[in-house]
Formats: sequence, C-alpha cells, structure tokens
Amino acid sequence: MSKNTNIGQTVEAWADIVIKEWLNKIKLFNIEGTGNLVNSFFHHINTQADGDPVYIDFAFEYYGKMVNLGVGKGVSLFERETMVSSGFTSRKPKPWYDKVFLKQLKILRHLLAEKYALKSALIIRNNLEENN
Repeated sequence: MSKNTNIGQTVEAWADIVIKEWLNKIKLFNIEGTGNLVNSFFHHINTQADGDPVYIDFAFEYYGKMVNLGVGKGVSLFERETMVSSGFTSRKPKPWYDKVFLKQLKILRHLLAEKYALKSALIIRNNLEENN
C-alpha cells in the first residue's frame, strides 16, 4: 500500500492513464485518421475546497463515440446489423472506449478504497496519540 494519501494526485494520475489507454486502443484499431480524435482528449478534475475530487470530466471529439459503436455516415445503430449482413456497409464497432473505461473505473475504485483506508487509519492514529 502506498503511503501517499493525496487523493487528488491519485485521481489526476488515474485520469492520465485512462486517456493513455484510450489512445492505445485507438492505435490498436487503427482509427487515428486525421489525428483530430487523438489530439482532442483532455480531462478536468473538479474538487472540493479541501482538494478532494468530486467528479472528473473527460472530453474528446464526439465522432469517437460513433466509431466505438460502428455507426455514422448513413449507418445508424438501429440499422447497422441489417446493413452489414446485406452487404451495404462493412462498418463495425471498434470498441476503444467502453471496456477501457469500465476496467479503469474498477481500478479507481480500489485505489480510492486504499487511499481512504490509509487516511482513516492516520486520523485514528493521530487522535490516539493526542489523547494518550
């Protein structure tokens, strides 16, 4: 367990890793194209007054979600399977977003549990030392 109790720093590093993992998937699926999607990623961590994170905003070009679903340019989500099976399009989902994000959320959950447990233990220890 890390001795770092700075939750804001942990969440910042986690958000950077999420974007790196998304970029790795984009390269894996060869959907870099013009580079607009790759260059559009950023995150902002909204914090409380004490610096603890409240929520994280991720932003990127919206068409990236369409690529993730395999839709766009005349291919709707509803019609995609029919159009693929009938040969009207070869457009298929390139799941660069969803699985990465869900995996990383699980990791964040464990990181935050560890950090809050450490912070709680330190508070208890400090209170015991002050009262003895």
